Amino acid sequence: MGEIMTYPVLKISDAKEVARALSVQLERFPNSGMIDDPSFQDLDKKIIERVGDDWQKERFLANARNFHRNVSEDRRYPDFNDTVLNERFAKHIVEQAQLVGVRALQDPDFWRYLTLFPYRNYTRMRDKDYSEARFGGSGNRQLNRWTLVLGFLWGSRLAKDNDFSLISAYRIARLSQKLSESWVKDFYINNVVRRKWAGTRAAARAMVTVTLKEPRLFDLSNSYRPTPKFGALIGRASENMYFPSMEEDELEAYFDGLLARNLDRLAPRSVSEPNL
Repeated sequence: MGEIMTYPVLKISDAKEVARALSVQLERFPNSGMIDDPSFQDLDKKIIERVGDDWQKERFLANARNFHRNVSEDRRYPDFNDTVLNERFAKHIVEQAQLVGVRALQDPDFWRYLTLFPYRNYTRMRDKDYSEARFGGSGNRQLNRWTLVLGFLWGSRLAKDNDFSLISAYRIARLSQKLSESWVKDFYINNVVRRKWAGTRAAARAMVTVTLKEPRLFDLSNSYRPTPKFGALIGRASENMYFPSMEEDELEAYFDGLLARNLDRLAPRSVSEPNL
């Protein structure tokens, strides 16, 4: 008989208790640094093993520690900011997913465990707290808003083989035009993470690629945001087309035409104009 496969999980009630304990620590000692000890206040006793899948535990946890160590060092540099942190995690968690079985990845309780144990420091760095919204303390709804799941969708929908360039392509393109990074997270979250059609990964990649072709679409202010409008156009088109049946180059060509037909309405002025 083969070895029983298990993976770690946190049930909702236990996750909420762990989050409360971490929040109290954060409130009492806001400048105490990260909470690295997994056995902090014996909270690791809340972790249970669920039968049905496997993960490469030692390698996974070692990679998580290295991620936090590297991020802690890089935060000292002026060009490292919250946007870069999101991009770095998106790439990292996609690579980590290769060490985890599919069933575990589809289990919300596994993501609760990841949020409040191996990646509790990332959660704190990114969100500044351990509120229930970070790990689904109110139930298995809106998973794409959970801190770690959001990062996984950002990365997994844009990565292709070993090419992770689209994860940060929008930020890099904006910097090349001397534009701020203010709208980068919104671009990825609104168009890649939360759009239903972006569940077809080829469509998510094609959308980012077309957005960055000349003339590029850049969000500049609350009143000048062409990319959500473009994403909405694609969403309406997806109601009459079956994106999963199309190749990425076909989707890219279709989105090219869609943008060309609607460019004047989406982006009536060029970003090269001085008053922008």
